[in-house]
Amino acid sequence: MRVISTWTTISFLLFFGTLDAQTGIRFGVDQIQAKPISVLVTETQEVIDAPHNGFSLGLDYWFRLTEKRIEFFPEVNFTYSIFDLPDGQSLDGQWYSLFFNTHIYVFDLASDCNCPTFSKQSNLLPRGFFVSLSPGVTYGIFSSDSDQISAFERDHSDWIISIAGGLGLDIGISDLITITPFAQARYLLPFEGPLGQQPQNDQVPPAFQLQTQKDSGIRFRGGLRLGFRFDYR
Repeated sequence: MRVISTWTTISFLLFFGTLDAQTGIRFGVDQIQAKPISVLVTETQEVIDAPHNGFSLGLDYWFRLTEKRIEFFPEVNFTYSIFDLPDGQSLDGQWYSLFFNTHIYVFDLASDCNCPTFSKQSNLLPRGFFVSLSPGVTYGIFSSDSDQISAFERDHSDWIISIAGGLGLDIGISDLITITPFAQARYLLPFEGPLGQQPQNDQVPPAFQLQTQKDSGIRFRGGLRLGFRFDYR
């Protein structure tokens, strides 16, 4: 649990330590597809790889290059995902992440850093549109209460390295507040799901098993960032 407490500490420091700067809150809806968190039906050997659905909450801090409009938003993020198992129970995922979001304003690279604000809403698309890149590291915790899964398989955690790309648009609501709808696809480098290896001492095989292979995955996220300019004068 040390990872969780560290993540919580970083979150508080990031938010309360930036009240005199620019910071943001990110809300997201996720769909996660990955073989390490899919299910194998024991009797038929059928793999059920329906996506996990989830939601996310993140806190970020803003800084930028001085001469080009390339802006950086290091973020702490928590995602909760759920996958319905065949017995009516679920496989839950808790994803504690650090992301280094980079926004590249491809149509406005030479501009100042006050865009967009309420007083500068003209040319919204060229000033507010960006492409994003976001490497990240995640500590994933996967668990289930299902009696149909071997006890050996019910809890597992692993570190996951990822890289994401996406698009977004900054919309100035006032000189202090910006909202940013965004869409993102994140590639998860190969990781180990809740099993890791098959238990050897089960006398009766469970009705279904979690996958054994270490494999990659992808996460799609649609979301909204609410940005605050506490440094605006």
